[in-house]
Amino acid sequence: MVNLSELVVDFEVNPHDECPEVLQTISMEVVQPGNSGGRIASLDGFIISRGRCGDGFHSILDEESDELHRFSVALFDKYGKVKSHIVSEGFRSGTRCWGRELNVGKIIYVVDVTVHKDRRQGIGSFVLQKLFESEYVQDEDIVISWPVSRDASNDILVAFFRKNGFRRIGRTNFLGYSPNPNHPSHRILPGNDVESLEDKFPESPSIPSNELIARGLDVINEERWKKYPLHYAIVNKDMPDITTVIQSFYDKDPASIHVPDDRGFLPVFVAARAQNVHALNKLIELGVAEDLNNTNNAEGVTPLESVLDSMQSTREFCEAMLGTWPGNSEKDIKIVRILKTAMELPEDSDGQLPFGCTCGQCSGGWLSPRMRFALQVQAAFYMDTLPMDLSSFTRGEALDASEEMIGCGTTAYLPPALQRNMFKSFYRGFTTIFEVIYKILKNDSQIPKLQDIERDAVFEWGTSFYFSKGGRVEYALDAVTAIAKEQSNLGDGTFYETFGGDEGFVRLPECVNDEEFEMVRVMLGLDPRKCWGPFYLD
Repeated sequence: MVNLSELVVDFEVNPHDECPEVLQTISMEVVQPGNSGGRIASLDGFIISRGRCGDGFHSILDEESDELHRFSVALFDKYGKVKSHIVSEGFRSGTRCWGRELNVGKIIYVVDVTVHKDRRQGIGSFVLQKLFESEYVQDEDIVISWPVSRDASNDILVAFFRKNGFRRIGRTNFLGYSPNPNHPSHRILPGNDVESLEDKFPESPSIPSNELIARGLDVINEERWKKYPLHYAIVNKDMPDITTVIQSFYDKDPASIHVPDDRGFLPVFVAARAQNVHALNKLIELGVAEDLNNTNNAEGVTPLESVLDSMQSTREFCEAMLGTWPGNSEKDIKIVRILKTAMELPEDSDGQLPFGCTCGQCSGGWLSPRMRFALQVQAAFYMDTLPMDLSSFTRGEALDASEEMIGCGTTAYLPPALQRNMFKSFYRGFTTIFEVIYKILKNDSQIPKLQDIERDAVFEWGTSFYFSKGGRVEYALDAVTAIAKEQSNLGDGTFYETFGGDEGFVRLPECVNDEEFEMVRVMLGLDPRKCWGPFYLD
């Protein structure tokens, strides 16, 4: 028998090589003095500081591993804030023992706990308890793990974590532990915790393993097609004659349009996800009102929620992998409107769905009132302060802006060649662009467009020399948007320190687009495929 009190624990925490401000690696080794066999247990994981990731939570964790990517998108948005369905009333929130406290503190993500020898003597639990007691886990933090193993049954692993105070987060695969002794999760008995959606609806149907190995996913798909021909037809016949197919199934057996597949997906669910407008309209015509509210499936969502989730997943993928998101597709928007009408839900305004606006007041559907305010404040500041540096210039002589304290940091957004050889007339034109941007942003009814800013700037006094020497409106837009982002909650938060209590700002509605700086940059005309500032010179 191992005497747990004699075991020696050693922690090692190191900054991550690629992203040290957000990630640290944490490892623990447990050894028994006098035991020549080396370590008897170990733990490996990450400490994640979300407050320093800005809007890059998904992309940072995706770079590290597939497991961390899955974890990040399952539970959190790109800012590292918990997704609303995890903590709101509804099937997917599970026991609802987790709330917005998941947004606070660090995340300690446990990748692996291994007992190398002397198993079944409480060493695994000892390892976790030592982690909880360490300086690396504070009351406001959250410890999370995905109990999956090649060596042991997943059920056994889940039971192990539950025995040590972990409880499922929503109905995801992930279990969480709160060091706070008063946290609601500690009032959930292990036997009262919920199963994950994946446990309830296994990915693969029961097919002989030898056949599965030999033919792979094809055999799974063929099996499903044979069992659920209506589902298959809906997925593969996005054309008007699908209505005839559905009608024939209904004529033979009216109940056929309400039969779920092995993952719990009803025909109307499949039609919505497949963006099959003809099939969706036909099923609604035949009568699937109850099915539109059904959540008994592998995703735990209604058809409408599934489409909205799919739209959000597409957005997250585009932003993390491509750096930009073009907006929701017209077909997705059409499906959402069909479903909301059938469910007698309030319709979204024309401007809300294309870019996910939640306030109903975004200009063009993408520029929220609070974002407009932030950019307007930034442009106004530069409009007022940049002209003060005109006195730094000598008429007829160029200066190197990269070596001078001028422009409040905005000149760093000019290409190096323009920084190094700057005349007073050029700088005056540059400052004028900020005034043009401010005037357009001040007009709440105007959707700011690059061509409008360029048109107005051309007619302003002092800009002709700026444009003739290679100056562009985009350089000022780059400075305004990039520096505004740096001062937002995605950066140092100085904007909210200054304007968080401002009456003009506070009265503006909140929106999901309030800090969508990258989308706004694209919509303003800053091509994400091009290299923008700041250009810091040696």
